[in-house]
Amino acid sequence: MGSRRERQGGNEDGDDDGGCGDAVGVVACGTLYSEIEALAPDADVRYVPQELHEFPTNVPLGDEIRARVQAAVDDLDGPDRDRIVLSYATAGEGLRGVRSRHAPLVVSRADDCIATFLPDGPGDPKAFGTYYLTRGWIDRGVDSYKLYRAYLGETDDLREWFAAAADDHPDVRVTWADGDRFRKAVGERGETSPELAGRTFHRTVQYYDRIALIDTGHRYPFHREYAGRVRAFVESLAAEYGDGRSVELSVIEGDDGLLRTLLSVETPADAADADRIAWRAPGEPVDPGRAGDAGESTEPGKSDEPGEATGIEEPGESGEASGPGEPTESRTDGDPND
Repeated sequence: MGSRRERQGGNEDGDDDGGCGDAVGVVACGTLYSEIEALAPDADVRYVPQELHEFPTNVPLGDEIRARVQAAVDDLDGPDRDRIVLSYATAGEGLRGVRSRHAPLVVSRADDCIATFLPDGPGDPKAFGTYYLTRGWIDRGVDSYKLYRAYLGETDDLREWFAAAADDHPDVRVTWADGDRFRKAVGERGETSPELAGRTFHRTVQYYDRIALIDTGHRYPFHREYAGRVRAFVESLAAEYGDGRSVELSVIEGDDGLLRTLLSVETPADAADADRIAWRAPGEPVDPGRAGDAGESTEPGKSDEPGEATGIEEPGESGEASGPGEPTESRTDGDPND
């Protein structure tokens, strides 16, 4: 199910949007949808799939990220556009060279969607060993638990459970199973035994001993229940294939201050005064290696979080876990950890 704001802005109720109206465009990771719709209901939004930069069994697709983000910027750009807000993963090289022709870009410097809601400070705000989840990651992101179920051909009941949640809460947009990468991974999996899948995904999440659900004020009980399923999944793999560690679940308060500020910045001076925000004039490219621009200079795919597995492999072959810190699935996936 897609959001009515993914193509066109417009608040059907006519409420004040706090200054971020039709003249403001937004290009963002789809996992940020609930917060963006709450903070800027009248903004014209283009969501870019989370799976391009965070996927349990593949590295980020930098070239495709750049192409998709640039296409979204081009779609929103025009002489009548005041500015375009850009909030997509800045870690790596995916945003390098993205630019507008007419409207300035206001760019988030947060590494990803998880970092967007964690307090700013020296170093990486994500705690090692923690697999982060948000409402948006649960609704729209692909994590190791979902992909594991898909490899085993066991997603029917999971999809039904999500569909029921969406029926109960009309503002919930469930799209995690709609992405091209997810469908391709599932379609090409072949015959995967539970043993092989279990060992492979254990390598992806073996470093995690805590699942943290970040609450920005928009979650439902359903989201905590899903986080509990992820906790049980990680713990069961540790018991079967690892060190038998226990995994805890916690709900932590998220901070939407960065996103709120990002949506309200109107001038270069505003951006200069704000943390983790860069202003790019029309024609000026985003450059991850430039001081004050989006993201820090890093090697593509390199992260301090445990890495994701690179695919279904025979037991014994190397597979690096990363985190949705995504971990990467922490990132969100640290796997966990947009």
